[in-house]
Amino acid sequence: MTLATLDLNREDHDAYYLGYADGVLWPVFHYRLDLANFDTRFAAGYRRVNRLFAQKLLLLLKPDDLVWVHDYHLIPLAAELRALGCGNRIGFFLHIPMPPRLIMAAIPEQGRCKRYCRHAS
Repeated sequence: MTLATLDLNREDHDAYYLGYADGVLWPVFHYRLDLANFDTRFAAGYRRVNRLFAQKLLLLLKPDDLVWVHDYHLIPLAAELRALGCGNRIGFFLHIPMPPRLIMAAIPEQGRCKRYCRHAS
């Protein structure tokens, strides 16, 4: 197993982690729409940081490596890896409940979330 880190600047950390992952996805996936903050800057930061994860991870992967992605912080990671040409098997496990379509519809980017999940093996 290889461990790698990714240093984020304050803006990326705030948008990706505090803003989108914990400010949008966590509340919505737990049926707490009243706690969600749908600022579009957060969504852009979330996608940007997942792209950075994919770029760094791709450099470390060997052809037979299995990528195991965990949780809502990294929902776009498989799609970002595929966009960069990654052909490795990718597993995805969501540790929180997936809400029904009606609740997901509250997320302005909900269509992207669905498409992202299709890229895991």
